[in-house]
Amino acid sequence: MLPKTAGFALIGALVAGTLVSLAPNAEAVAKPKCTTGSWKLVGENGAMRNLPGKEAFVDRLKGGAGIKLKISGSQAAYTFTGSKREYEKGSVDGEAFALSTRHTGALKVGVKLNGDKRGTYVIKNKTAKGNAVGHPTNTKAYDVDAVLRSGHSTSLIAYFNHATFASAKKLVLRSAGKTKTYSYVFILTYTRT
Repeated sequence: MLPKTAGFALIGALVAGTLVSLAPNAEAVAKPKCTTGSWKLVGENGAMRNLPGKEAFVDRLKGGAGIKLKISGSQAAYTFTGSKREYEKGSVDGEAFALSTRHTGALKVGVKLNGDKRGTYVIKNKTAKGNAVGHPTNTKAYDVDAVLRSGHSTSLIAYFNHATFASAKKLVLRSAGKTKTYSYVFILTYTRT
């Protein structure tokens, strides 16, 4: 039997996200941001590790290639159907676990972008709507947009609903930080379509 924490990265943790406000220059001519447009996920590279003195916990995530992302203005649209599985592998107190999750459907969610070629990407998780479903191998399927609306996050969108980005020919979303018990870093790399 897998430990309860095995699907931890799929659901994320409850957060009270801080949204970054944009201050546009009224005199500047509006032009599309570098992040605007259509993207396809090349893959996820993520890891979580408990801080010293806590339960021994290590978790690595990879996969998800093929997820489509369209960013337009203040909205992001994700299409999961046809994408590859997300693979999760790790251990809790020396007990190994492995699972994978297939994602189907699509969802739209409000986003707040600050910057152009570099900046921050913040998910307005309460605005998520769609029919996206996660199908993990170790438990029952879950409604991805309902998870987001409930205040949680998912690593394949933006862990803790916040990421920094760098964009040009590639869009790289990076969520990194630490909680009271563990540190995390998730990198999602997209190519323009």
